[in-house]
Amino acid sequence: MPAATRYVDLISSLPHLGTPFTARERPITRRQLDRRLRLLEPGDAATLQEAEGVLRWAVLQGGADDRTQGARARRVAETIADSTLREAVRRRLESRALVAALRRRRDGLGPPDDPAMLGYHRAADRIRRHWDDPAFGLRHSAAWVLDADEHLQAGDSLALEKLLLTRAWRDLDALAQGHWFDFAAVALYVLRWDLMDRWMRYDGEAAAQRFEALVDRALAAHGPVLQTEEA
Repeated sequence: MPAATRYVDLISSLPHLGTPFTARERPITRRQLDRRLRLLEPGDAATLQEAEGVLRWAVLQGGADDRTQGARARRVAETIADSTLREAVRRRLESRALVAALRRRRDGLGPPDDPAMLGYHRAADRIRRHWDDPAFGLRHSAAWVLDADEHLQAGDSLALEKLLLTRAWRDLDALAQGHWFDFAAVALYVLRWDLMDRWMRYDGEAAAQRFEALVDRALAAHGPVLQTEEA
């Protein structure tokens, strides 16, 4: 079967994702998605795997230092052949680099000597030069960093996560325009699925933490509930 025909079949088999913040469950499981992705050309499958690998927090190399991660991110961001997927990866990595810079500045640290310590960003040198500017000199292109800094300073990790995922989701939606039955369409769908999965996992963990905090407060106020002995 020609690749073009297989990609039409692949895209047609994928359910609509909706939005990550309103969905109660994933419209397709990862196992089901991976089965459909077997229709990808081997080269495309390898490219998508590499893109997912550098973007997905859970699969970052354990113990690797920031410089190593930055070099890996730069290599992937500069070598992906598909221009749409390459831009999607770059935008996500740049958001991550800005958050890394915000955390570093919050902790009272100055700009790193090596820009790779922040990860990948096309304006890494500008960020270092404008370290004391609230938006790192990127107010016109990345005004969202001001909101991210506010959430970070307030310790509101849930709001920060939602801000970052909302931006990433909108970027992927914008990049998907004009792509219907090609590799880029498949890749952007998978990256959106990853965002939905990440939010649902994060939101579930946050809900569990909120519940535990409520239980702890209740126990502190009223003491443990003792079970009565059976007669």
